Amino acid sequence: MANDRTPKTATVITNMRLRRASMSVEFWKSLFDVAAVVLLFLTFAAGAGVLITGNIINKRQDVKLRKFDSDLTKAKSDVASQESRAAALEIEAADAKSAQQQVQIELAKQQTITANAEKDLATLRERIQPRLISPRQRALVLLCYKKPRKQQGQRGRDLARCVAI
Repeated sequence: MANDRTPKTATVITNMRLRRASMSVEFWKSLFDVAAVVLLFLTFAAGAGVLITGNIINKRQDVKLRKFDSDLTKAKSDVASQESRAAALEIEAADAKSAQQQVQIELAKQQTITANAEKDLATLRERIQPRLISPRQRALVLLCYKKPRKQQGQRGRDLARCVAI
């Protein structure tokens, strides 16, 4: 009976294999449990990292966006100012052009008046030309009237000659 109680070698080996196999499975289960906890922690840490870095990036972008908006507003006001200055300069240029045209019209009127006056002067000179005497003619006329009286007959001929000149 003692033999009945003694385990058989084959049974012992099988039991050892089962224990080793069961320990091995338990080890792997424990390992996977630990890995799941570690991975859960890493997932949580990665999620927290994403949230924190996302907030930092959002704050920086918000600052840049505000600066961009203020620069854009300033640029728009500068453009509006330049446009108003350009419009004022265009109005001044139009006024100056209008004034120049008025001066040109007035100049043309004055030139017409001057031309008419010169024409009238030329006409007047032509009309009074026969009334003018040259210095030679004047000397002869004076000679004609300065002759003494006793030469009356001669005077008539000289006078006729003076008139013919």
